[in-house]
Amino acid sequence: MSKEKKLDFLNFILDTKDKDLYVVIANSKGVIIYKPSDKKLKSISKIEAMKGSSVGYVIYTNNVPTYRVQTNATNGIGISAFCQRVFFADTKQ
Repeated sequence: MSKEKKLDFLNFILDTKDKDLYVVIANSKGVIIYKPSDKKLKSISKIEAMKGSSVGYVIYTNNVPTYRVQTNATNGIGISAFCQRVFFADTKQ
């Protein structure tokens, strides 16, 4: 894909087009609330994906592991639908 299409893809998986969407992240570090539309990616010089595990891959932006994508086709008992989730990658690797 071209760099522009890669940026469009990242903005799609981050749901930056929905102006009414809020993301709430709560963990041991605290709570963060933000609107993805306020964080729309406009310019990244290098975007690449590398296999991260048997069920996922890591998207690197400017050589930094930024997003982890995980794909599952079952919940272990075979009754769930295809599921793909995107996480912020742990950059302390």
